[in-house]
Amino acid sequence: VAPRAKMNEQRKRRFENANANDKFDRSSVTPDLSEHIKEFISNKVQTDGDWGTKKIIFSGHDVPGEGEYKILEFIRHSELDSLKHLIFGKDSDIILLGLLQYKKNIKVICTDKITSKPKEFEIKALPILREELEKEFKKLWDVNPRPPFKFNIGSIIKDFVLLTFFVGNDFITGLHNFNIKYKGLDLAIRIYKEVLKDCDSYINNEGILNIKVLEKIFAKLSIIEKYEHNGNYFELYKKIQEKSTKVTKKNETEFQKWKSNYYQNHDRENSKAEQNQYKV
Repeated sequence: VAPRAKMNEQRKRRFENANANDKFDRSSVTPDLSEHIKEFISNKVQTDGDWGTKKIIFSGHDVPGEGEYKILEFIRHSELDSLKHLIFGKDSDIILLGLLQYKKNIKVICTDKITSKPKEFEIKALPILREELEKEFKKLWDVNPRPPFKFNIGSIIKDFVLLTFFVGNDFITGLHNFNIKYKGLDLAIRIYKEVLKDCDSYINNEGILNIKVLEKIFAKLSIIEKYEHNGNYFELYKKIQEKSTKVTKKNETEFQKWKSNYYQNHDRENSKAEQNQYKV
């Protein structure tokens, strides 16, 4: 299921980005590219002293699995938990998968999405993110004198990762009212907190989903869905109206300039014609 869903999402994205003026065409990433990368690495190891002293692992199309999963699989099986891992990539899946590696010290480095400058980077320290998630959700247990079940940060993180699926990822399209552009993840977490107070377990229990908890989350969502949908609709409609007004005004201005230039040139040509008519 996952590979097929991934193909559908990638086809959709490539179609939408077909007219993008990027320097690098992502459609050029084909299996044949892997062979050239292998040759490049082999050449560098043999000719470059710095490369020869490093352990380089290249996992191409001939090794099943997505890049993020293969990287995390390598980290998962690393013997020393004290090792520090730095992953370069802008895919949010890396952060979510890294969060699940509780005993590993992982940092993700990516380009700054706000400035979009190629030489400016962000470093996301996943141990700090785990600590912040623990502080945020521990409050639910601190205010409850008789919690129905014990607090477990590992289970909280698993549920958090599951909630992000509602927003969407490389495999599935997010639910409409959990759109990340409209703070969908914040909404999902808010509903999750409200539901968790009246439940006796987490959503994910050692790989087994508690359907009753999920049903309560979707029931809560259905109540506010209409209001969220209307709010998003009117916000989008307002933006469209603003852009439409700007385009209309611009077209009107351009038309006035064109009309003025037309008559100026037209009058000039008529004047020359009249002068030529009376020349002897």
